[in-house]
Amino acid sequence: MGPLSHAAPPERDGDGALLQLREVTRMFGGLAAVKDLDLAVPAGSIFGLIGPNGAGKTTVFNLITGANPATSGHVLFGDHDITTQPAYAINRLGVARTFQNTRLFKTVSVADNVRTAASWQAGYGWLHGVLQGLVYARREADLNATVMALLEAFDLADKAREQAQSLPYGEQRRLEIVRALATRPRLLLLDEPAAGLNATETNELMQLVHRIRDERGVTILLIEHDMRLVMGICEQIAVLDHGIKISEGGPADVRGDPQVIAAYLGQQEPEHAPS
Repeated sequence: MGPLSHAAPPERDGDGALLQLREVTRMFGGLAAVKDLDLAVPAGSIFGLIGPNGAGKTTVFNLITGANPATSGHVLFGDHDITTQPAYAINRLGVARTFQNTRLFKTVSVADNVRTAASWQAGYGWLHGVLQGLVYARREADLNATVMALLEAFDLADKAREQAQSLPYGEQRRLEIVRALATRPRLLLLDEPAAGLNATETNELMQLVHRIRDERGVTILLIEHDMRLVMGICEQIAVLDHGIKISEGGPADVRGDPQVIAAYLGQQEPEHAPS
């Protein structure tokens, strides 16, 4: 792969977007996994990113979070150009993510899974840890309170001491989201959060996503193949195919777009099957 190309970032368009991708391309050898992508995610929105397998959706998440650098173009988050920032710096600015396959610490307690994510905000250095001083003890107490408050808010407090691997799969999914929230993100990226969930768990997930946005003010960008979930909770949707954005708009617009139907959705089924 050739050298990265990043000219001066374009002017912000002032549309209230928290996240902007401007002409972003990611090459892997001679293959463009994402090509000239423009995307603006409004602050406070629930935004969907959909498309067939291999369309480049997870690559977009990797570009946003610093896992893979863009070959060209710019990724803007709030007032920051994060195009070349490392993953830890992007996280500290307020971007968190989950993964298609849960990446919990399976043999660690539920509480300690959340604690690992929240601990960087505790604010004490190694000297406090060595001396076990009053400041360290106070901050440890505050950290524990933060962890338990999160678990209580998302109905996991009674499982705090259990190993993460002992939770039902739906609760493991929820725990991964709670762990991401422990970093106090402004933007939460959810990579196929409904994968492996049954209908009841998917309904609960939809309510959870709304709660996170409405109660915590977190902007949400999600990748998902469950079209009932996407069309049910996303205010705006972008569609990728072979790394190129082929459609963007509200759920009704995207669902009726001939390009989207041909590339991904196929023949539309009625909203309610006849009884």
